[in-house]
Amino acid sequence: MFDKLPYEIFEQIACKITQEDKISLAYVSKRLYKLIVPFIYRNIYLNETYHVSGDYDNSFGTCYWSVLTFPFINEDDINIENQISNKELAKIKFGYLVRSLTESPSRLCPLISRIRCTWHLDEDVMSDLLKLLSRYGSNVRFVDQFVRESVNDGLEPLSNQLKTLTLTPPTILPTHDGVYSSYLDRIDHLYLKCDLTQLEKLSIHVNALKYFKSLKTPMKIKSLVLNLRPDTLSLPGYDDTSENIKEIQYSDIFDTSALKQLEILSWYSRDDIPTANEGGPDSLYIKWGLEGFWKFHKLENLSLASLVYNEYFLKGCLVAFHDLKRLKLDYMGQFEFDVSLIRFLSKQKCGKKLQRFDIHCELNHQLFFPTADNPLMRLNFDNFCPCSKCKGTIHEVILKKVFPETRQKLIKNPSMFQARNFLYHMFFQYKIMPYTNIIEEIPAMGWDCVPIEIFVRNFNRNLQEINKVGKTSSNNITREDAIRLYHLYLHYLKDVFNVFEQSFPDLEYLTINGIPTKIVQVDELQSCAVPLFYNEGYKSNSVYELVDSESLFM
Repeated sequence: MFDKLPYEIFEQIACKITQEDKISLAYVSKRLYKLIVPFIYRNIYLNETYHVSGDYDNSFGTCYWSVLTFPFINEDDINIENQISNKELAKIKFGYLVRSLTESPSRLCPLISRIRCTWHLDEDVMSDLLKLLSRYGSNVRFVDQFVRESVNDGLEPLSNQLKTLTLTPPTILPTHDGVYSSYLDRIDHLYLKCDLTQLEKLSIHVNALKYFKSLKTPMKIKSLVLNLRPDTLSLPGYDDTSENIKEIQYSDIFDTSALKQLEILSWYSRDDIPTANEGGPDSLYIKWGLEGFWKFHKLENLSLASLVYNEYFLKGCLVAFHDLKRLKLDYMGQFEFDVSLIRFLSKQKCGKKLQRFDIHCELNHQLFFPTADNPLMRLNFDNFCPCSKCKGTIHEVILKKVFPETRQKLIKNPSMFQARNFLYHMFFQYKIMPYTNIIEEIPAMGWDCVPIEIFVRNFNRNLQEINKVGKTSSNNITREDAIRLYHLYLHYLKDVFNVFEQSFPDLEYLTINGIPTKIVQVDELQSCAVPLFYNEGYKSNSVYELVDSESLFM
């Protein structure tokens, strides 16, 4: 059937199915193999950790990207001998890709259009890939998300055809040393070889306001990644303090009508943040001239990562960016959930258009955890969801298995509480949630998370030590129990989710503190957030059954 479809229709289908489905189609027939292989190799995501497929929508990210597929390896499992590490396995899979390209370079390499790297890819294998692409990759246009200078060296033969440019940093991590002239000479070489007329994406690790002083016309790039580093704020030879020199702004460097995506990523550690005597954290916004971006009214995507929160700057962005559709806020340090900020955003023009929102914030809730004003160490479930599923989870999992010795919900041994704090283990110690970039719709990756089965095994080990029971105890939690605990927490966040759902009518995806959800329309009047991962059996507690006058008496 598929091999008889017109190519235009087949193309539409191929762009909407998962990587796994594309590979399955390749085995159907020779004609389908020839048709689908270009879609498998077109956009390659070079991941160095395992990909996690969501159970709500397993196509998330993999409709567009093809990833290196390999399982999670539990390196802490002492029962497995001669076990390789996750890093070694990733290198092997990366090598398999390069081997496939090497066997048919003139056929496969021209199919590649975009490559997204990750920071810790094996340098030797990456070098082999770049050698192949420099000779056969005639259609490569985008290579980004790398920080090593060696990658730029390998890309130099492709500089005339690339639509991306990464001005890599002097060192991967910032140092307290200044920038040497030899480093500036290297990035000058990259910049001068680039065709600015076709450039679409720029990632820069130096102070753009000082580096780009000789531009005749602003660059018409669509995407900018601005890395703020303490070691590249000042540039030797570029710090002209003459009063006759016009102060450069970002609008002099980048075309305000062309730029659609802006990511500002701070590399400042807590020790690098200016003290109060030095102007405080807010002085970084001034030193880097960030308020100059308020002139870019056509921005659609904004990501602010690892900056210290500045309410004045953020609100200025929300007012200025009328067409904002995707927003990520991931600040350094304390950033409390503020309903008034969400309401402020909802009243702006962009609030009516916002489709994706990723926010990391302090929710200031204690759940049932004992607090200083709870001297009896009583488990408190007063603010929990009253639905039958949550009540069942509290009694059948929390009280029966996690705190089995409690009477009248009192904890006999408060010192052991942290070992039973399942939410701490679930979201911090043995994280079950993969990193999911809803802003760019990148395939979800298990950067620092484990499969839920590993969480269950480790958490049960804690319970067994505390409760002095065996591995086969009926009090051990199961995979299903862990999912119920996760759903219990989502129900507890009902009011938080409701604030976002009611404030942004076009919201499609919402991530709160690393928990990704999709906003689904339940009926004409109601929508709700459903989890992308561990969705099985989930039912929202923010949806109500609507009864009309006719059905009321039927």
